[in-house]
Amino acid sequence: MKKNYEGGFTLIELLVVVIILGILAVTAAPKFMSLTGDARASTVKGMKGAVQGSLGLVFAKAQVSGQSGLAGTLTIDGNAVTLEEGYPDPAAAANLSGVVEFDPLEFTAVAIAPDEIVIHPVGANTGAATVSADYVCAVVYTKVLGDSPSVTFNVADCD
Repeated sequence: MKKNYEGGFTLIELLVVVIILGILAVTAAPKFMSLTGDARASTVKGMKGAVQGSLGLVFAKAQVSGQSGLAGTLTIDGNAVTLEEGYPDPAAAANLSGVVEFDPLEFTAVAIAPDEIVIHPVGANTGAATVSADYVCAVVYTKVLGDSPSVTFNVADCD
């Protein structure tokens, strides 16, 4: 026996599908909204690793060339880097940008004090920061006399 009916979905079936898709969209959308902040935070963490690795290589090169513990100049990839105790002198952000390769369209290095440099992503919310503690979503390179430099990061408010 053959049933004679028209194929298709009923209005109720279509409404159920639309409601299910709506529920999925509402629960999944917030997870994708903050991906920019997560990506920026990951980039800052990666920059911290790059700075730490570069500082170790600069110190090793200074040791080999006999300039550890002294103020001097070291040439790295054609860039003159002023040293202080075998590490780049943080008095100028240009010293660190000569050591760590970063795209100036993605990162900005700012000399905050004679002993601190802050590297932050371009477009990160920095406000009117004047000290390193004011910078959010940034890497802070601090040189302490008589000790190895400190490299820290802050990924708060990377959105």
